[in-house]
Amino acid sequence: MKKLHTFTLAVLMLAASATALEEHYIFPLQDKHVHASSLVETSEGDILAAWFHGSGERWADDVAVLGSRLRKGADAWEPVFTMADTPDFPDCNPVLFIDSQERLWLFWVVVLANRWENCLLKYRRADVYNEDGAPHWNWQDIITFRPDDEFPDKVKEAFKALDSPEDLWAEYAPPYSELIVEATRDSLKRQIGWMTRNHPLELPTGRILLPLYHDGLNICLMGISDDVGENWTISEPIMGLGHEQPTVARRSDGSLLAYFRDSGPKPYRTQYATSADDGETWSLTEDTDIPNPSSSMEILALQDGRWIMIANDLEDGRHRLGMFLSTDEGRSWPVVRYLDDNTEDCSFSYPSLLQGSDGRIHASYSYKVPEGKTIKHVSFMPDWIESEDVERADRPEETTPVADDAPVADDAPEPVETTSFTPTDGASLVEHCAATLASWKSFAVNYNTTFVYTRGSINQEAFMEGDMVLGEGNLGRIHIKRQDSDTITYNSPAGQFVVAPALNKYTPMPLAASRKNLVATMTTGTVEPLLALFGELLEGQVPPLDTLSFTETEVGEKAVWNLKGESSDYFLNMILPVTEPVVPLSLTMNFKEPLINKYNFPADAALSIVMNFSEWSPEITVVKEDFDFVAADDAQSATLAELSTKPKIEVGQPAPDFSLDDMDGNSFRLQEHIGKEVILLEFWSTNCTVCQRLAPELNTFAQAMAGEDVGIYGINLRATPEAIEYFFKEDIPVYPILMDRNGSAGKLYDATSVPRMVLIGKDGLIKGVYRGMPEGIINTLTEKIRQLQTEPADSPAEEAKIVVGAQAPDFTLGQMDGDEIRLSALTKEHPVVLAFWASYCGYCKRALPIVLDVMNSFQDKGVVFYGVNQRENPEKIKAYFDDADLSFPVLLDTDAQVGGSYEIRGIPRIVIVGKDGIIKGVHQGLQPNLAELLNDQLSKLI
Repeated sequence: MKKLHTFTLAVLMLAASATALEEHYIFPLQDKHVHASSLVETSEGDILAAWFHGSGERWADDVAVLGSRLRKGADAWEPVFTMADTPDFPDCNPVLFIDSQERLWLFWVVVLANRWENCLLKYRRADVYNEDGAPHWNWQDIITFRPDDEFPDKVKEAFKALDSPEDLWAEYAPPYSELIVEATRDSLKRQIGWMTRNHPLELPTGRILLPLYHDGLNICLMGISDDVGENWTISEPIMGLGHEQPTVARRSDGSLLAYFRDSGPKPYRTQYATSADDGETWSLTEDTDIPNPSSSMEILALQDGRWIMIANDLEDGRHRLGMFLSTDEGRSWPVVRYLDDNTEDCSFSYPSLLQGSDGRIHASYSYKVPEGKTIKHVSFMPDWIESEDVERADRPEETTPVADDAPVADDAPEPVETTSFTPTDGASLVEHCAATLASWKSFAVNYNTTFVYTRGSINQEAFMEGDMVLGEGNLGRIHIKRQDSDTITYNSPAGQFVVAPALNKYTPMPLAASRKNLVATMTTGTVEPLLALFGELLEGQVPPLDTLSFTETEVGEKAVWNLKGESSDYFLNMILPVTEPVVPLSLTMNFKEPLINKYNFPADAALSIVMNFSEWSPEITVVKEDFDFVAADDAQSATLAELSTKPKIEVGQPAPDFSLDDMDGNSFRLQEHIGKEVILLEFWSTNCTVCQRLAPELNTFAQAMAGEDVGIYGINLRATPEAIEYFFKEDIPVYPILMDRNGSAGKLYDATSVPRMVLIGKDGLIKGVYRGMPEGIINTLTEKIRQLQTEPADSPAEEAKIVVGAQAPDFTLGQMDGDEIRLSALTKEHPVVLAFWASYCGYCKRALPIVLDVMNSFQDKGVVFYGVNQRENPEKIKAYFDDADLSFPVLLDTDAQVGGSYEIRGIPRIVIVGKDGIIKGVHQGLQPNLAELLNDQLSKLI
């Protein structure tokens, strides 16, 4: 009986070990960037790990490759040691490999000039690596490749095979392929820049395949060695769109399968390619069904014939990392189990895989949580992936990292009491939302809408944004901004008009008799069903849905209701706040077959429309005149189709107007510069190699043109200010950089490929359009600009009226307490400072405290200060001031008409008016020396 008991216990222990997950942290949590780990198992059964560590990646010169070792049978990793450190250069993307001769290899890249495309591929080799500390490296070198002169032609032919314009997103549309082919003709560009990420694969023939990718050329290939690493050649280029960081495995029939990270167009899917000749040539890449958020993954063929993959199976974010299992050598992945899944500002990515000699799977990956960063190591038997019901093994407490000197959080504040509504079912939730909207006599809201059309590998997006102000009954003003048009709809008892301000055209329309009709018809096209549904909600009606359900979840850190419904025409998803007022935060409509057919889309197409709402402002102060439209004397009546006609970007056509902020927060509007200077617009992006070459030449050109009536403006497409600063490093150009955050100006100017330059004369007409970086472009621009400087402007721009020395427009506005103030009455006795602002303006939030400090200095000296708020109600302003701990006299410009008379095209804008009613100072945006400027000017007025 005792023997039976012992045997049974042994079986149970064996079963538990087969289904247990062991977890370790290689080192404690820290603030430094730790990333891109790689694992190998030594002949002693130890696990060796490497990763890079520093204050950043390619831009941080302190980055080095570090390592550690987990001894066989140990439950903690040994102290960290240095594996490679090139002084004053970033060392990145280490890959460990043990060849058939039991030699340890470390492959990694050294980044020159802080640019990925300038990487040098290096390796170190060690025969002795089982002792404590770092391996004993006995050889190191640089691996060089020499793609031959036929390489560009091979790339060009591959692009032809890929070339299907409707399948390509804007950044990958021609002439993208031409730019890449041209870059490959430069022998230096194709010889350097090849980067590692995943393990090499040694074939039965002894051939070693080293997966490589190029971040500048967007091309992958295999480094090939047939003599155990003594010499290296390359495969044919592996071509696709946005594919990176290959990982490769061998099938039982001898063919090879490579998977790739997807950094290209939607849909974001893991890509794959195959080879039937031991990696010499490869198919074009294709999408799998597995989502990929532009993140590295790795595949591995197991000893028993099954395959595993570790990957982030998301389209956005790296907060979920899964282990996938395939029984058909990567043709399908029906089983997945997640190692980590946490959306709270976490990231689990860049994994490495190996199978130990005992059959156990080992994985390491970058582990980032709010408390810090480390490299995490897990191990398990393959069957763990399929045993979801078995609990994980306890985490070893002694290896749980604790950040040194971790800050202790302050006591949490008492929760703020909020009114909430508890729905009984989906129908009651929608009814409550509709009743809330219908009860508001007036409100304002901002919105943005994304249209996503998908068909096979085709994925296209369009955008629309704006705001709407609705009054009682049918009163309304709706602003719509698309990529190529800007319209405002006015609806009042006097009539309905659709206006294109930039074109100075308007269209009379049939009067909308209700909010529902106004909103439902505010624009035509595929958005109509979603607008009709929104219009019904505004009227207190519940849309006809066959099914409705809801759950409580979180978006960011906010609790929300996630409501799902379905009708015969569409699937609906609505996000609503848990607290009052329960109004839509977003509406998503996915078309079903009837709507697909109605709008003449192919039967196998899919269309999704997402409408996001922000800044809901109920019961705002409006008057009927806010919704009246009076056409200017020179305005032209036009058809509705003419209002949305996209302007042509060609020589002789008017340059479309736009407004963008620069890097300092100052507003730039093109129309304000017409008639004053010859204008050169350069559209560019941070991931464009040709833009990198053009930037220093354009900067030198701008320096040569300094002081002349020439304005050069770089317009960056979609990058953050931080990414732009990294792009330029210390070489910030002298010309302004404008930020086209949503790409609207780029689309207006057909900047589907970059760089693209548009030259505009003083008459506002386009004088030249230049694509890429043609030979002699600077000389061409110089000659053309010299010619334009001597030509008079045919249509000089209207002179600004709000300038120093001009009469300040008089006005009367209400205060927060209801009393009214007239400017001319104030200026009889006091200098007046007017600060135009709104609560949604980030730069205003930083500017107002500065103005407040100046106000406190001059308040007892007879200077009067007012913040002139644009379009917001007193309740919202008070809540904003309470939150920001500000106290400031406010005038309510509820319809922004005073803002219009003061030429407010961007905020903050500060205007100083003297006792004589004359403007003494005008300050636009958040100037770095704003306090000094205000103090100097006001001191002269008292």
